[in-house]
Amino acid sequence: MTILDEILAHKRTEVAERQRVRSLDSLRALAQACPPARGFADALESKLLAGASGVIAEIKRASPSKGVIREDFDPVSIARSYAKGGAACLSVLTDERYFQGHDEYLHAYNRPNVTLIDCPAGVDRITETGVVVDGDEFEVDCIVYATGFEGESTPLPRRVRHQVVGRDGITLAEKWGDGAKSLWGMTSRGFPNMFIMPAPFQQAVVTVNYTHVAEEGAEHVAAVVGALDDAGVGWFDVTQEAEDAWIEGVVDRWVDMSALMSMCTPS
Repeated sequence: MTILDEILAHKRTEVAERQRVRSLDSLRALAQACPPARGFADALESKLLAGASGVIAEIKRASPSKGVIREDFDPVSIARSYAKGGAACLSVLTDERYFQGHDEYLHAYNRPNVTLIDCPAGVDRITETGVVVDGDEFEVDCIVYATGFEGESTPLPRRVRHQVVGRDGITLAEKWGDGAKSLWGMTSRGFPNMFIMPAPFQQAVVTVNYTHVAEEGAEHVAAVVGALDDAGVGWFDVTQEAEDAWIEGVVDRWVDMSALMSMCTPS
C-alpha cells in the first residue's frame, strides 16, 4: 500500500465518522447559511483573462513525506503573503493526521464580526473608535492589550510597546519613571477607565501561579466594570488619597528579597 492509498483509506473512515456526527442535509443547510463564496473558478478565470498565471497556492504545515515543513506555521500570514504575491486561490490543508492541519479555526475566521489583520510592523495608532493599521481604521468595541508574557522587572510601559497617554498629556512612562504609582497595582490616577493586569514590580499581588493571578485580576476588572455600568457611570479615576495610601502600605511592608532571588534560577 502506498502513502496515497493509506491517506485515502483513512479519509474514507474519517468521512464516515463525521457523517455520523453531522448529516449531509445539516451540512448543506450550514453551507447555505454562510456568506456567498468568493468563487474559486472565477478567481482563476479573471487571472487568466488578465494575462496572468492562475496560481493555486497551497498552505500546509507538514506533509507525509517531509514531516513538518514550517515550525512557525501561521496560516493567516502565509495566506496574506500568497495574496500579495499574486496567487489567484488558496488551498488550505486541514487534515490532522498527515498534514498537521485543523479546520476548527476556519469557523472563527469566517464569522462576519471577525477581521484578520496581519500587522508585523505593529499598530499605527489608537483612535477614539478603534485601531489604525497601515492607514486603515478598524472600529472595535474593546481593546485587549495582550502584551505577551514578559513580566518580572520589565517596566509596564515597555511591555505595552507604545506610549500610554493620560490626562494633561502625561504618559504612564513619565508618571512611573521612578517607580510604579497605583491603586492595587491595577489602576493609576490620571489614566481614567484604564485597568492594568497584576504583575510583579508594579505594586500588585503576585504568585508563582500567574494563571491564578490573571483570573483574579480579570474577575476584579469585570466586577468593577459591572458595578460602574449598573450605576450609570461613564468613566472613573483613582483619587490621589487612595493611591497615596496604597503606595504607603506597599512601602511600609517592603521586604528585601534579593537574597532569595539570588538563589532562584535563573534569578
